[in-house]
Amino acid sequence: MAAQVMCLTSSGGIPLFSRQKGDKEMITFSKMASLNGVHMFLKTQNMKLLNTDLPDTAIVWKEYEQSIILIIIANGATKYTLNKFLDVAFGAMILFVGIDEIKNTKNIERLKKDLRACNPIIDRLLECLDIGDRICTKTDIVNMTECIILHENHLLQTCLEGYMECLDSMYGCILVHGCLAVGTDGWWSLDPIERKLLIMTIATETNYTARDLPIFLPYKSPDIAFRLVSITLINHVEVVALCGPNPELSEIERYVVQCWKTSMDILRNSEQCYPRNIPTAISLDINALGFLLANYKIEKFVLGRNAQSTKNRITGTHRLDVLRTFYHQAIETFMLSSELEENAIEMDMGSKWKFVGAKETYLCSEYHKCHALKEGDHILCVLYTSIVPTHTMRLITEKILKMLLIDKQVNSSIRVESTLVIAEHNNEILSPITCNVLSAAKQIGGDITVLVAGTKCDTVAKAASNANGINKVLLANNEAFKGFTSESLTPLILAMHEQNKYTHILAGATAFGKSLLPRIAAKLDVSPVSDIIGIKAPDSFVRTIYAGNAIQTIKVKDNVKVVSVRGTSFEASSLEGGNATCEPVPSGDYKTNLVEFIKQEISKSDRPELTSAKVVVSGGRGLKSGENFKLLYSLADKLNAAVGASRAAVDAGYVSNDLQVGQTGKIVAPDLYIAVGISGAIQHLAGMKDSKTIVAINKDPEAPIFQVADYGLVADLFKAVPTFTEKLK
Repeated sequence: MAAQVMCLTSSGGIPLFSRQKGDKEMITFSKMASLNGVHMFLKTQNMKLLNTDLPDTAIVWKEYEQSIILIIIANGATKYTLNKFLDVAFGAMILFVGIDEIKNTKNIERLKKDLRACNPIIDRLLECLDIGDRICTKTDIVNMTECIILHENHLLQTCLEGYMECLDSMYGCILVHGCLAVGTDGWWSLDPIERKLLIMTIATETNYTARDLPIFLPYKSPDIAFRLVSITLINHVEVVALCGPNPELSEIERYVVQCWKTSMDILRNSEQCYPRNIPTAISLDINALGFLLANYKIEKFVLGRNAQSTKNRITGTHRLDVLRTFYHQAIETFMLSSELEENAIEMDMGSKWKFVGAKETYLCSEYHKCHALKEGDHILCVLYTSIVPTHTMRLITEKILKMLLIDKQVNSSIRVESTLVIAEHNNEILSPITCNVLSAAKQIGGDITVLVAGTKCDTVAKAASNANGINKVLLANNEAFKGFTSESLTPLILAMHEQNKYTHILAGATAFGKSLLPRIAAKLDVSPVSDIIGIKAPDSFVRTIYAGNAIQTIKVKDNVKVVSVRGTSFEASSLEGGNATCEPVPSGDYKTNLVEFIKQEISKSDRPELTSAKVVVSGGRGLKSGENFKLLYSLADKLNAAVGASRAAVDAGYVSNDLQVGQTGKIVAPDLYIAVGISGAIQHLAGMKDSKTIVAINKDPEAPIFQVADYGLVADLFKAVPTFTEKLK
């Protein structure tokens, strides 16, 4: 049994490296050339060679960036595992040399030399393959991060957060025997392949107590290097961080002493949990030899063995190998779909799986039995002695899974991001900004739930359930929500949060969101994060301050983040392609005596809605009266544009306040923004400066609006606008 991987250039078929595991002879150059030649020939015929099956052997080809071809030949491994192996192997190449060196190779011999640094990681990845040749010293899964569950997780997390503040970094974790104990939110926001490679890099450098390595991140930063810094705290326990050029290693070592000197006992207790990988307080059934708990969504797992079980002759390491084989052969076949997501088929890296399979499966052999059960995003596989009755395996597995997931410290180590998006609508149509908020929620990651609350809003809930990328829609039809007042909606949202423990609560940065979210944040005793324009990590957000003149990045430590989203900064999520479940919320009394909704008058117009319009024509105090706004209405009708106004025009009573554009009004980012008679106060610029093209008409050549305008016309608007409108005819 063996596995062999080879890397060649796409253009000339020049071998860059070749590695193997097992007892077979090293593949010859002629065979390597033949395998590459088949791929190249089919490529000239506009065909893509993916894989082929031989008796007990699979061959997989994969081309990356039209520069590199990776080929693997292996016995016994599934094609999904081999595809993932190639993705991680290519990621390892980027990790050490960067994407530019691979795509624009000028010196092949130098690239070969640089890629030698990948060899230890490629060898470790080959050991992850389940090819049945021998028992490895450590059982691993090629595409997942191995974790260890500790009762001291919350204490380690606190120390880690303090240490990362000293380094001014968002990306850090603690490793116990190479297993991840705790990590920052930023660390978990990295791609699973990046997490795997970073931990493997540390694991292959075993002879040092401090490491400072330049690395590239295959997805997050393939062309700009980070520093990977690892410091050994005690034997087999390390703290790992990604940081920039500062601070220096000597200063980092001082921070380590400062942050961890009082936690030595905690670290020693944590180290003693290996190789059981779960706290001693958790007692497994005596018939359970070991378990594998995997979170298939964020690709991490825990492998544990039961030291109390004596009714077997299977060694501890072999138990874990059996579980890994069961996971690859049974779980990936019956409980996970090998169909790639449609939008990932054309991607060279990072293909995701879609869960469509069975809820549980089992296997019986002469020497042992295996049973797997799915709960939420988790799959638990348990290895049993052969004497356990088949019908009792389910009961024991359910008991173990419940015990693992209910434990508070266990939950803290496997917690997944979950976001509640509060939909904005009029009981008939979903507001466009909700689609932008959904895009922001996808960047955070994890499960996404949409709350649709109103009166007779089933149509809106149906539309929301079709949105791509969401998991669930909660429908709340209640007369108390008439008018969508924050006083009535707040108790509902708090009840949903109490039940589901969301990590994030999101709404648009509109009048609706700005009224509702601060009230929710106050009730939850957290600080709201307002008007974000970017997301760097699940706990790190970007927003503007000083009326848009400065950009601030903030890190939020609250357990639940209450966030309003500027719609113009995020692409609208598609309302097609999804199939989320729609569930009614539990009935309750949400009436309030604090406020009474009387009526709402909605102005009807054939013009586009202001915040989603492609063209916006706005008027300012220079129009001198509301009557003169008719000039803009005529121009807007010719351009199929929405009409807006500055705060000065609204305060003067020229138009209603729902047309106000600016910091205290609506934020717009159309393809074309025409400012007529607007001087350009800083508050107004904050609401429209993201427009792709800005045209300004003002008779004052010194007006600030001209500083941000792409095109400026110094003219009398009462002459220029009618002429402009006439030309459009």
